[in-house]
Amino acid sequence: MQRNRIQLVVLIVSSLVVGYGALRMVVPVRAAQNPGRAQMGAAASVKYAYVLGRNDKAEICFVEAQGCRIQEVTVPAVTFSNAGSTITDMAATQAVAFAKAVSLLGDAGWEMVGSGPAYATSNIAGEALHFRQVGR
Repeated sequence: MQRNRIQLVVLIVSSLVVGYGALRMVVPVRAAQNPGRAQMGAAASVKYAYVLGRNDKAEICFVEAQGCRIQEVTVPAVTFSNAGSTITDMAATQAVAFAKAVSLLGDAGWEMVGSGPAYATSNIAGEALHFRQVGR
């Protein structure tokens, strides 16, 4: 009876040691396969921002504890001629400014995460394109 208990204890301890050793070998492989997840450790800081189109410009909202730090992005007006007169296309101008704002964030290392509400602005603004930046 005593011998069976000793064998059981030895079996449990050896299983734990082998399992722990296997886990130590697998974790670095998984981290190498998914570097984005490895960056998001407990010490990594994550920042959030979103882009919003307004009139003939775009705004980047950098989300901070105090609210939203706004960076306006403007572009030259998009115009077209119609029967000898020049007309400014506000929607096209806003679209170009929006694209420029998205490009600025991408060039700075921000990752696009999807669309959602513009929650940190003072008035109802509709949908915004959200971004995050990890560990910078």
